[in-house]
This record gives sequence, structure tokens and C-alpha cells, in this order.
Amino acid sequence: MSSTKATTTPKDETELKRCGCGCTGIINPKREFLPGHDMKRRSALLAHWDAGQGGMAEELVDRGWYSWEELYERRDKRQAKEKVKADRAKAHEAKAEANRKAKEAPTKTATEEVVEPVAKPKRTRLVKARGAQPLQPIA
Repeated sequence: MSSTKATTTPKDETELKRCGCGCTGIINPKREFLPGHDMKRRSALLAHWDAGQGGMAEELVDRGWYSWEELYERRDKRQAKEKVKADRAKAHEAKAEANRKAKEAPTKTATEEVVEPVAKPKRTRLVKARGAQPLQPIA
């Protein structure tokens, strides 16, 4: 029995094409992307959408990756999240400013007299001197 092997010829340059994500990868004409590069393209398109450049969103919808409703919902969620984050930062800054002012300003007691802040006394340590039994303060 004689077996014949099918010989493969290298693909012509006309049969090959570039990857659809924009990289320099060469792929089979039946495909549009190298493996995993469709997600690379999708991420790039979403980054443009999130940055407020809506012209790229049509490709997301045309490819079926997202619907217009999903894209607008995504934008609304992102804007709400940014607003909450800004509000938290503003509240944190206001609290920090109030704490700074409280430390700097003299306080008033119930009798409405001004009490200046007092410096903390220096701590002294009790150290056992060599050969001595009782503890002696060291300044």
C-alpha cells in the first residue's frame, strides 16, 4: 500500500490579513482577531466610551458586545460612583480642616473664658541605677 501525504503550501500574502485589534499580528482570513485580541479591542473601545468619546461605541454595539442601554447604564453607574467618591473626599477634607482649626483655636469653657492650649509635660522615666535598689527618676 502506498500512502500519499497531502502537501501543504505556504499561504500567499494575499490569503493572510492583519489582526482586527490593530496589532501587527497576521491571521487566517477566516478569522478577524488573534486569540484573545477581541477582548483587547473591546477593552480599548470601552476605555474610549468611558472617557466620553462616544464615536467608538457604535463598534461595540455592531459587534454585539454591548447594547446602547448597557453602555448608557455603565456610564451612569460610573458617573454616580465618581460623584460618591468626590463627596467622600470633600467630607474627609472638611473634617480634616475642622480638626486642624480645633487644634489651633483656643477653647472656651462653660464660663466663657478663653483657655489657651497647654503644652504636654515631658515624660520622665524611672530607671534602676546600677547597684541601687530604689528607682530614681531621670529627667
